[in-house]
Amino acid sequence: MTLKEIGFSLGRYRPAARTSAGYSNNLKVFGYRYEAYPTLQKVNHFARVQSQSDPGHTWSVGIYFEGVPFSNEPTEHGIPVNPTDKGRVDKNSLYYIEPASYNTTKVKIYCACPDSQFSFEYQNYIAGANPDRYGYRPYTRKTVPIPTRPRNPRNPNTAIDPVTGKKGRDFVNPKNYSGHCKHIYSFVNYLISSGLVSMV
Repeated sequence: MTLKEIGFSLGRYRPAARTSAGYSNNLKVFGYRYEAYPTLQKVNHFARVQSQSDPGHTWSVGIYFEGVPFSNEPTEHGIPVNPTDKGRVDKNSLYYIEPASYNTTKVKIYCACPDSQFSFEYQNYIAGANPDRYGYRPYTRKTVPIPTRPRNPRNPNTAIDPVTGKKGRDFVNPKNYSGHCKHIYSFVNYLISSGLVSMV
């Protein structure tokens, strides 16, 4: 998937995500670093992004681009990088990469936050947009199951357990839409503003 495709899928799952969920607010990015693999044509970007609910806390994020062209010579829009797979290339070589495309470059994404873990980790994995090669299990409810009746009149997906009187939580992403959290959203904007991702 591309960042554009993941964003489109997110919009189907959370139509108001960029407003009600705070996606319109860019969170602070700290400790940016990259890994560049010329022989594999891959570039991985890492950072920690500020938590919106607890500004003193940060979440680890990663964006992994595939099919990135590398050049030994400077190009018009080339960004100089030092190679990470130094066992396969000259460790003193300097390579140049073109900015990854928001619309066309294949990508995998990761964030350690609970929203990403419970809402999108498995969904992104089955869509090929999660970097973990071992995979994830589907989300399993840990709260009380939603009984058939009585239903909560304010939310048809939530109900009161007739035995315990506890309210079950809504189902999480039942249609398995791919997507990303606000920390990935902020990191993508950081990469765009840094010239590492283009909107073409």
